[in-house]
Amino acid sequence: RVCLEDGFVRGLWLPGLTASIMRDVVNGGIRMGGYAAMVRQLHELVPWGAPSGSTTPAFGTRVLAGLLTGFSGAILANPTDVVKVRLQAEAGTVEGGVYVTGLYRGAKPSPGAIASMWRLAS
Repeated sequence: RVCLEDGFVRGLWLPGLTASIMRDVVNGGIRMGGYAAMVRQLHELVPWGAPSGSTTPAFGTRVLAGLLTGFSGAILANPTDVVKVRLQAEAGTVEGGVYVTGLYRGAKPSPGAIASMWRLAS
């Protein structure tokens, strides 16, 4: 329905695009950027590791590094997911102070939601 009223780009794609890009940059940056450093640190610290003197980390060390960086990225990027969902839910065309398209047709935009999204983003 939103796609028919507001179009694909304006109705479905744009409302959460900025928050989605922020989430991907934060999550991907932590996961991909932190993985190599985490593998090095865990290779030095974990007791099971590879045989003494080996420069190649064990499979378990790599799995643990992936789990830790993935978990960290997901936790830190979650607030931007919340903002994205709120922006997409509040999407629509406003005319005369009320939504004429979208999920909240006939309702006024909620300034509390916009203020809370601003506080989350900053």
